[in-house]
Amino acid sequence: MSKQLSLFLKIFLPLLVIVAAVHLCIFYAMGRKPGRKVEKDVPPVANADLSSLPPPAAADPLPPATPDTPPPAATGPLPGYDFSRPRRLPPAVQRLSTPGKAGIIVDLKSRKVLWAKNAGKQLPVASLTKLMTALLLMEDISSGRIKFTTSLPVTSAATSVERSCVLGMQRGERYIIEELVAAMMINSHNDAAAQLAAAVSGTVPEFVAKMNIRARELGLTSANFNSPNGLPQGKKRRNSMCSVTDITRICEKLMEYPELMKFCRMKSKKLHTGKVVYSHNHLLGIRRKSPEVPGIFGFKTGYTGRAGFCLAFGVKRQERVIIGCVAGFPSARDRDNFCRALIEWAYSIKR
Repeated sequence: MSKQLSLFLKIFLPLLVIVAAVHLCIFYAMGRKPGRKVEKDVPPVANADLSSLPPPAAADPLPPATPDTPPPAATGPLPGYDFSRPRRLPPAVQRLSTPGKAGIIVDLKSRKVLWAKNAGKQLPVASLTKLMTALLLMEDISSGRIKFTTSLPVTSAATSVERSCVLGMQRGERYIIEELVAAMMINSHNDAAAQLAAAVSGTVPEFVAKMNIRARELGLTSANFNSPNGLPQGKKRRNSMCSVTDITRICEKLMEYPELMKFCRMKSKKLHTGKVVYSHNHLLGIRRKSPEVPGIFGFKTGYTGRAGFCLAFGVKRQERVIIGCVAGFPSARDRDNFCRALIEWAYSIKR
């Protein structure tokens, strides 16, 4: 056996080595053939720019964009405000401001901040979150994909919302977008906001992700949204967060959409179900002892236990427009009394 093995090693093993070497050379040459494409690693979608991806399809098919669809809204940062010379409030107005955690009021023509308190601080903003939901909805409507008259079936996005300020929509019902916007902006119904979010992005979580992406595009560095309606989320009851300055900038952006702004001015609206939604904004004069603030045109109220009572407002008198936001008041009365005094003071000073 030892002689046969020795003969095999001397004769056949070198031949096998030569054959293997020839095959390796052939395979190498084929791999280097000119014009052959070499695959590269593709980054996962999670690391891609999600703003460039089309929105997910909604559960109920929505109309595609029409051929004359307007260009998408500008994605650049919103203009900032001039904080160089804020003023001191008169003592009486200053005392009214004390209970609140933050506030700002801006003259839009000059873009000067007339007064501010913790204006850049990130705070829970409760239902003022719905202003960002409204902005994304209006941008989607402006694209031509959906309309105010688009009818939506009620989905789990709405029926799964906790029973706090809701329309109480049921599966099998349908609402047009205009009614849901009215319910969200006038009475702050949380299920209406969730249903609109699903209409825009397919699911509520995908819409929330879009809210934060859009906030970064607009330069809203304090914004961190976790729901389309402002309700606390999860076991730890985490809140959507933002500064009063960035809320005010969202409001300014919403002023580009008069079809939305009309709902900010409404005291009530009757839906097709017969239900009437009523405004919580006392500055509109919805109570006998709370007269309407002259020239008020927006925007929205908000409240949760942690956020306190909040309000974003807009007022136009002659050609002068003033907008602002306050947050963290212990009561609606404290909030409203301060806002009334703040607005009158702002119009009393020279530009």
